[in-house]
Amino acid sequence: MIATPQVRDPAYHLRRIEAVPVDRLAVDAVDLAKLIAVSESTIRRWTASGTIPSVLIGSVRIYPLEHIRQWLAEMVSSPCAAQRQEASQS
Repeated sequence: MIATPQVRDPAYHLRRIEAVPVDRLAVDAVDLAKLIAVSESTIRRWTASGTIPSVLIGSVRIYPLEHIRQWLAEMVSSPCAAQRQEASQS
């Protein structure tokens, strides 16, 4: 089972990633961090723990945007995400 990272508002990150032009299939850690508004070190930590989907091609790690969209959508729809959102609104 993949651990769910502590993200303040997964829906916000999903909206950002959905705004990426369709012609891009994947991004690197630097671009992904910018897209979903987290630090590059957070992306690398999530990658190392297996939390975020990625693919290693040779020595280059990429993040397929379709997998990232699915991952964020699952976080938005999970009960844990809803609980985090409720807690942040209190």
